[in-house]
Amino acid sequence: MKIKFSEIPEEGLSFHLDNTSWIPEEVECSGDAVADVFLGKKDSRVILSGTFSVMIDFDCDRCLERYGKLFESSFTVDFELVDSARPEVEDLEYQCQDSEMDTIFLDKPEVDIDHIVGQQVLLALPMKKLCSEACRGICPQCGINRNNEQERCTCEEESKSPFSILAKLKTEKENKE
Repeated sequence: MKIKFSEIPEEGLSFHLDNTSWIPEEVECSGDAVADVFLGKKDSRVILSGTFSVMIDFDCDRCLERYGKLFESSFTVDFELVDSARPEVEDLEYQCQDSEMDTIFLDKPEVDIDHIVGQQVLLALPMKKLCSEACRGICPQCGINRNNEQERCTCEEESKSPFSILAKLKTEKENKE
């Protein structure tokens, strides 16, 4: 949903997004996805603030089990139209001012709300997706999920040390003699 700067009244605009059109394609959503956003003007800037709540499905990075996690976040993004009075950045040595660090500069006076909220969802995702902090993962030798109590992995008991294989060789050599 694109909103032009000229369509934003002085009191601002509020939107309630309850469809999934704003969720990026690379995110698997299950359940409800809700976002509330407010667009307001301040001087020459447009400020978009909002919150979202979405249940996202992941595959655990350790055990590969599927799990869902609820993400709720709030955000504020400033937009400003590129000003012709602002110096052109022809060389890559332009230094941003402190006030520009949290501002998105636009070529056209319109804001794509779905895109911005979708970007905020991507920013909220964890780098490492774990079903729980205590996840023990899968055994690299036999492939059993170590979190399942029914299946017991005996690989850990067999090789506690990387040198245990040498101990086996030693006992085999002694048995031959």
